[in-house]
Amino acid sequence: MNKRLKYEGRGFIYFNKYIKFLTIYKNIIKTIILITLLARNSAFTAEAAESGAPVKLLEIEVKSGDTLSKFAQRYLNDPQRWPELLEYNTIPSGDPDLLLPGDKLQVPAGLVKDQIADIIYMKNNVRKRREGASSWAEAELYERMYPEDGIRTAANSFAKIQYLKGGAANIGENALVFLRPEEKRDDVVKLKVGELKAKDVKVLTDSASIDPEKDSEYTAKVDEDKKTTLSVFKGNVEFISSGQKVTVDEGFMSVAELNKPPSQPMQLPDPPEFKDTPGGKGNAGNEIPEDVITSNTFNPSQLTKRLSSADRRKAGIKSVHVQVARDKEFTRLLIDREIKGATEEKIKDKLNDGEYWWRAAFVNEAGVRGKFFEPVSLRVDSQPPALRIINPKGGKKIRASIVIVKGVSEPGTYVRINDEKVTVDKDGNFVTALNVKFGQNIIKVEATDNQGRNTDKEISIEGTPIEEKGKKAETLVVVGVISSILSIAAIVIAVIR
Repeated sequence: MNKRLKYEGRGFIYFNKYIKFLTIYKNIIKTIILITLLARNSAFTAEAAESGAPVKLLEIEVKSGDTLSKFAQRYLNDPQRWPELLEYNTIPSGDPDLLLPGDKLQVPAGLVKDQIADIIYMKNNVRKRREGASSWAEAELYERMYPEDGIRTAANSFAKIQYLKGGAANIGENALVFLRPEEKRDDVVKLKVGELKAKDVKVLTDSASIDPEKDSEYTAKVDEDKKTTLSVFKGNVEFISSGQKVTVDEGFMSVAELNKPPSQPMQLPDPPEFKDTPGGKGNAGNEIPEDVITSNTFNPSQLTKRLSSADRRKAGIKSVHVQVARDKEFTRLLIDREIKGATEEKIKDKLNDGEYWWRAAFVNEAGVRGKFFEPVSLRVDSQPPALRIINPKGGKKIRASIVIVKGVSEPGTYVRINDEKVTVDKDGNFVTALNVKFGQNIIKVEATDNQGRNTDKEISIEGTPIEEKGKKAETLVVVGVISSILSIAAIVIAVIR
């Protein structure tokens, strides 16, 4: 028995030694990997130093769930290379295993291999196809894109790609694009069909090449006949087709058909002037008319309704291009489409409650979009208006002939109290006076917003007219007199006794 325990004890000792050996071996291997990676990184840094070129760093914002290993996988194509990132970063938390959303990490551009862009915005049905893949798969937000990857959008679907070294492209609905980097630049995209808005990005189509100067913004549209339409909104762009080149300046457009040279630049159509706007004011052509945005409404179809058929034909207007975004700069597009009829409510139904910006531009018969009107703020609220009655309180007794009714709703609502309209100030406050009758009084308050949604509240108060109060006072006087007489009588009786 003792011998058995002795052998078992020895076994535990050997087992513990084996575990310690594995731990030491694992640490040695980890250290070797770390030294190798740091040596490789030092070689890269030394090579950059010898060439005299500074190491270019890409600043990447940390998202929820990110770790150094994920950054290494995403940007260096190997999760084990995370120690290389510590060469260029000081982790704000002090713990390499703890990255917080909003932190910024520097990634050496020279270490980033074959990774050129991120999908930074998506809406509805956006799909991607990797190089060599035979099928399309659902794209993911913040997904890394590689050379020859494709992006495809369905109807009412949009995407935005941001290149790691600068430049961005907003991809419109029903579009098909491929990332086609060139030897000296990554920001090159092949547009097969559809429309995209680009900034500092070179666009290739089957019929043309579009090469912008720095800080230039433009849209490129390719139809089913492979015709390319270029509209420049900022800067200057070189437009090349069939070996011939034209320079398209800001405010101009050009068209290139397949195997034909580009047309000479034509000025983009300006929005037509609106006459006889409310208050007798004209419109300079860069602001949406006042009656189209009254009470913060969303009425893009009114832009074409305001024009007579003759004016529409004269201006060559086919439709209105509407954009809705979260920000005034329209970098986060939610809606980007053309409308021809009264469809604004259908568009608005696609938006959740919140604050937005919208703008519109006319599209001519040739499909060329004019300049956008100045952006207009838009508040979407699908809920009925809030309503609170401050005074009087329900069930209260009122001993007066008049009661003051005070309350608050939302700005822009219409308030009626017992079917009488009440003025509402810019902050939603309202006040009025009502006559009080004897007995039960019902006060009904109704608030209606500009979408026709109602909120009703009803309270009951008990009225006691003023004359009732007077009679009560007379009764108290009589009682007082009687009490006084009785007191005097009692004193007299006491004295006589």
